[in-house]
Amino acid sequence: NRAFHLVLLDSLLQKKSTKTFPANFRLNSITTTTDDNYIFAGSTQSADKANELIKMKADGTVLWNKAFSSGDFYNYAVQAPDNGYVLVGSRPVLVPSGNTNYITIVVKTDANGNKVWEKLFKNEGMTLSKEAVIEQDGIVVAGVKRRSENSPCFDCDSLLIVKLNNQGNTVWESKVFWGLNTSNWWDTRITKLTNGNYAVSNEYTRGIFYYGPAGNLVDRKLAPYQVSSVTSTGDGNLAVLQLGYGNGQHRF
Repeated sequence: NRAFHLVLLDSLLQKKSTKTFPANFRLNSITTTTDDNYIFAGSTQSADKANELIKMKADGTVLWNKAFSSGDFYNYAVQAPDNGYVLVGSRPVLVPSGNTNYITIVVKTDANGNKVWEKLFKNEGMTLSKEAVIEQDGIVVAGVKRRSENSPCFDCDSLLIVKLNNQGNTVWESKVFWGLNTSNWWDTRITKLTNGNYAVSNEYTRGIFYYGPAGNLVDRKLAPYQVSSVTSTGDGNLAVLQLGYGNGQHRF
């Protein structure tokens, strides 16, 4: 059985308190809000679901939770500049072949968690998006691009990055072939660098892709090991968490 905990640390990383949630909770992400509370993607109803936006105090008290379509599964929630929230995840979509594709969805809410708009990337064929970059004038999200609607995901061969404006309309989009010769795909992550570029990676591959502010491909680097996560640092560099294999063990 799996349990989720909210641990509060002080400035010296000493534990101040721990909140253990009931078995029906699931928490996929945590980010801070401007009123010193926290916003989560997850569920207060079932550990097998993640179709809710949840706001809590630091002690784990639930202030409110908003449920969306029952099949949605959200990986990431964050506050937007207008004090609303953005959710990133997937929605099951039945296609003519009878298969179910799990298509990237972005949901924008108001400050109380009520849905303002949603963007389902069905026409774009985007899937496996883990997070997004939130900007003053919109949202940038990246994911794996399907070759066709009816192809299973092991036929995916490209990376797709899209910017939406604050109304959920596409500003620009860009596709590039991965070229990494793999048939497995995990979550796609994106971060914005201090120079205005975006760094994008997929958790199964070794590639890190750099895009300019308008979605133009700037460069691609091949990491020594599988890239688990990337994030920008205060000095303008990139911190890369990698997963390697050796002697039957994982190493970071």
